[in-house]
Amino acid sequence: MKKLFLTGCVSTKWLGLLLVLVLIGLVSVNAGCNLSQGPSKTVESLLRAVERGEIERAVTFFSGGITTKRGISLLKADLSTTSVELKADGGIKSIKVLKEDVVGEVAEVTIEITKGNGSIATLRYKLILERGTWKIDGVNTL
Repeated sequence: MKKLFLTGCVSTKWLGLLLVLVLIGLVSVNAGCNLSQGPSKTVESLLRAVERGEIERAVTFFSGGITTKRGISLLKADLSTTSVELKADGGIKSIKVLKEDVVGEVAEVTIEITKGNGSIATLRYKLILERGTWKIDGVNTL
């Protein structure tokens, strides 16, 4: 995992938030999302749900395989923590899609998140197509 730089220094709080997002990517539930969403919109919808504290909705954006590895309770706890941290940092100011690659039923989306306090992070999401819906199957910081 690469370190994120915020105004020339590493932010432990931001790294903690990103770690939680990575853990969220490893934990999942398989429930309904908008079937017409592409991979980038799925990622953005997840982030906005977490920002608003919509934990039950947020868990629906993850692949079923992740749930069996981590468990739903831990996923919800991670999402709740991330939501609180996002609110404390001024929420999400912007989400910029840097790259989207789709090959069959697998996609990678690289995004840049700018928080309300001005900090910026770049994340790469792996998504898989499950029953016609894009689901997050992993998250890495860049």
